[in-house]
Amino acid sequence: INSQRVLTVATDSIIKLWSTQGGSFKLENEIEIPSAWGEVQTVALVSGAEDKLFFGGAGKTVEFAKFEAGFFAGSSSNSEFTAKLKEATTEVALKVKSPVLKLRLTQDSKWLSVVSEDEALSLYNLEGGHSVVCGPGHKECSVKFGEVDSSGEYVATTGTDGHINFYKFTDAHKREVKYLSKVKVSEKTVTADKEQHFELQWLPESQSMLVGGSKHIGIVNMDEDDETQWDIMHEERISMDDPIQK
Repeated sequence: INSQRVLTVATDSIIKLWSTQGGSFKLENEIEIPSAWGEVQTVALVSGAEDKLFFGGAGKTVEFAKFEAGFFAGSSSNSEFTAKLKEATTEVALKVKSPVLKLRLTQDSKWLSVVSEDEALSLYNLEGGHSVVCGPGHKECSVKFGEVDSSGEYVATTGTDGHINFYKFTDAHKREVKYLSKVKVSEKTVTADKEQHFELQWLPESQSMLVGGSKHIGIVNMDEDDETQWDIMHEERISMDDPIQK
């Protein structure tokens, strides 16, 4: 929400508001998610002239409810927060083909990154209210993460196929993307318990990104011709008890 408050959600249908003052987390509020919202898996809060709470889950849609600016940073009681959520009217932002697993604001705060069990990442534009699908996606695998670079020109996604896919917006209104290339950074994972999670971070004012959280940490550089190069910075030694999944 801000530097002093954090919002979390889990499968217990409870949104929790935490205070981070003093360097520690303190639970301030527990807000019941309305049953009419369905099985909510993930939420994301966008603050501005008004607060928009986006949510998604088993219903294969991303929806949002509007509240007055600063609503979630206020000091209402649990019952007051819960009552406001029940009264709120929800709108559909976009639909996907499978359950929504994760909603996340991109680094430039202009897009909502939508991770589902689909092969391709969906992006929802917070200013224009339109969505973009980054395809072709991760063939016969599911997308795990997506990020837009600081210039708002490129998109990168990761998937269970062990690749990073790169895309580029093709029009000024950011309504279409074209596929550029892919870089292999790990082996394909075949079961959830063996998944190698890795995330991306575009470096400011550059066409380079850090890749971390997998069996190694590295950097991807993109040149002026949109060609990519993957360089490993640190590599973890893999033991015989931890075989790579083919």
